Amino acid sequence: MRHIIILFFFSSISLFAQETTNNNHLLLKAEIGGGYSSWRAKTPDFNSRGSGLDFNLNLTPYYQYNNLMLGISYGYGRVQIDTLISTTKDFPYGTGFLNNYVSFNKISLALGYNFIHKEKITIGTIVRIGTFRLDKSFDNNLIKNKLIFDAGLDLGYLIKDRVALSIQPNFEYKSYKLNKDLIGGQNINHRIYSFNCLLGLTYKIL
Repeated sequence: MRHIIILFFFSSISLFAQETTNNNHLLLKAEIGGGYSSWRAKTPDFNSRGSGLDFNLNLTPYYQYNNLMLGISYGYGRVQIDTLISTTKDFPYGTGFLNNYVSFNKISLALGYNFIHKEKITIGTIVRIGTFRLDKSFDNNLIKNKLIFDAGLDLGYLIKDRVALSIQPNFEYKSYKLNKDLIGGQNINHRIYSFNCLLGLTYKIL
């Protein structure tokens, strides 16, 4: 009886380990890519717009259970824009509003699901929601309600046992507003819509 119990115990451990190896993984994903952004800034008195190229760099450690993925995404984005706000050099709210580019440091919760999982090919979707900080040329104390959201397809191909290549077309939305108490009692609401294509490399840590 003792030998049967021991055999059952080790069989259970072996089965659990096998399931863990197959279905539960800790991974690290790096992505780089670009796209096109459309920027809107609006108050009751004016409606301004800009558009231009968008560059993105993301690093996402995440945990995968079966086809479900959960992680934290750290990102850097740089948007080239044409004239967004026409103003003078003595504009008191930071020189960033005079630049033809804006940089973002982003952090977000990432949630993904693979609805097709073949031997070497995966097709899924990924959603991120979080916040960001603009570069030092902006006075970030004036910037409120910072929100970032993106969603897209994730197309993956296994290159080696622990390495996979992915392509991710996605849509990204960013918004914030300037503190109305510091700008003549009016909010300036900013909305940025971006369409990007990211090239990613995923490494299986565990």
